[in-house]
Amino acid sequence: MTLSVKNLSTRAVALLAVVACLLLFGAQPHAHAATAAQGSPARAGLRAAATTFPITHSLGPVVVSPSDPFYEGLDVRLSANGRLDATQHVFDHSWFKGFNGGAIVSLYDASENEIWSSTSQTHGVDGMYVPFGTSDRYYYWTEQVPQDVLATPGLHLEIALFNNPQLTFWTTLTGLVNNIASAIRG
Repeated sequence: MTLSVKNLSTRAVALLAVVACLLLFGAQPHAHAATAAQGSPARAGLRAAATTFPITHSLGPVVVSPSDPFYEGLDVRLSANGRLDATQHVFDHSWFKGFNGGAIVSLYDASENEIWSSTSQTHGVDGMYVPFGTSDRYYYWTEQVPQDVLATPGLHLEIALFNNPQLTFWTTLTGLVNNIASAIRG
């Protein structure tokens, strides 16, 4: 029997079309996305001879996992009053996995000594087809930089983005399947 569109129901044809589109386009990275080296976070810095405020910088979106379509971006603004405002964009093009993106902003002096770091910000998304999940999110966070740090000559910042593995829908599902398989095996 030859498989043709005439032999299939409308629902089956639609399902095949969706699967074909996902296979062709679903896991493709954005054309403007960079890739982090395996095992290391994506980093970018902004350096200036004299510190002028506000200091703004963006990184991403970048692929934060060498084997999965996990993306992350960060926009940062450091004001003269020490307020650090960040917008973290986390999105996933996998079907079900999901992931947690991490971000840290570090400040350096003119001699490249780290003088301050934000707390590690971790925010997660679900895979594209997780029921009731969201695979694309923006998170907004702020931190306060001490005034003595702001007075440092040659102050500049660096952004680090990374995959921060934690419990996700995919790890929960695979763990459940493994537990059931172990129970069946006895």
